[in-house]
Amino acid sequence: MDKAIVFVSILVLRKFPEYLTYCTENDIKALVLDEHNHIIDNLLEEGVFSGNNNRDIASLHFYTSLQDAQDAVAIWNKEYNIIGLINFRDDFVKQAALIAAYLDLPSPGLIASSICSKKDLQRQYLSEFSPRSQSIHLRMLSDLPSQYPFVIKPIDSSSSRNVIQINDENSLSLIPKEMFGHIVLCEDYVRGCEYSVESIVSSGTILFCGITQKITNENESHYFAEMGHINPPINLTDKLKDDLLSVNKKIIEQLNFDSGICHAEYKITDEGAVVLMEVACRAPGDAIMDLYSLSFRSEFYKLLIYCLTNNDELHQLLSDFKEQKVIAAQFYINHPRGTLVDVCTSGFRRVWFYEDDRAGYEEYCVNKFKGQPYFYIYRNRGDLLDKITNSYDRSAAVVFTCTNSRDVYRMARSLRSAIRYKIC
Repeated sequence: MDKAIVFVSILVLRKFPEYLTYCTENDIKALVLDEHNHIIDNLLEEGVFSGNNNRDIASLHFYTSLQDAQDAVAIWNKEYNIIGLINFRDDFVKQAALIAAYLDLPSPGLIASSICSKKDLQRQYLSEFSPRSQSIHLRMLSDLPSQYPFVIKPIDSSSSRNVIQINDENSLSLIPKEMFGHIVLCEDYVRGCEYSVESIVSSGTILFCGITQKITNENESHYFAEMGHINPPINLTDKLKDDLLSVNKKIIEQLNFDSGICHAEYKITDEGAVVLMEVACRAPGDAIMDLYSLSFRSEFYKLLIYCLTNNDELHQLLSDFKEQKVIAAQFYINHPRGTLVDVCTSGFRRVWFYEDDRAGYEEYCVNKFKGQPYFYIYRNRGDLLDKITNSYDRSAAVVFTCTNSRDVYRMARSLRSAIRYKIC
């Protein structure tokens, strides 16, 4: 039987085509699970996933339930020798661990996956590393804490959706109606610089840990949308780095994390305390995986593949990830509000991920790791661009490399100035 890897999320494979390229180059079939949504439906309607763009996907199944996903995998398991399962979806973490257990494949494990699938469970299980918090069945505003500031968030959301900083009574009006009638998490607002730690773990042993500096819009708004990533960080002392990695190691051990990639987010306060924001049993979002590949000048995504397929080349590849050669960064654009007509760039490449931009996409696949600035567009012409409250509201980002930390923000400003939105 042909070897195969199950991937969860076709949109992630569109943004990161190297996973499918790896499968093709190694005679491995790619089997893809996902849920229908309007973006995928539009791409299918435009034929983006047909012909050459779909040449590396052996089978694509849109599941309607966990049982439906498990049934699809059971059918695939009769046709293929499934050697790995790689999940990119936050809302499928626990399900992925169950399927991996059924197939006897490496995964973060059922304990870690169960805890990481709910934010309130994370706070209870990892309380010594977390801000003070309480779970509340939100029926009316009087149910909320009376001491400000605090942060309110759903227990099972992702991409910073409906995560709101409540600074005073007036801020309460920002809480959307759909949060009422549900369990929410209210926690102390933590001031400080934010980072993510990406850890490659195999059978409980941490093989690699890297740190990415994070920029959010929390200082300009009541929200926590991620607006930038810098890898490696340019504002972290060696001592704080050691402290951060020490806390991260304790959390991985306490979660009984088995195999895969652990993506954890932290704040470091002005007093030097390391505070856990959240932890996930999946690959990081945005272009963080690309930033590692660019900064180390090696293929970071292969670490994840090798780890989750028990590939003997894993330890040899780790030797490429000892020293970062350059600084890699991603900065999102504070777009104007209105209906998106077009985006023009001057002097560097662009790619529309969710439109039928075949020429731009093919060029992107060839050039994305060559270190040249790139402009990623995550929205479609005709979309309404509004204020940025979560990751889905963002429209585009620049990705680039530089050799000097003093050049990061200068380059970001320069690249942003070469971008023009056409809005009506």
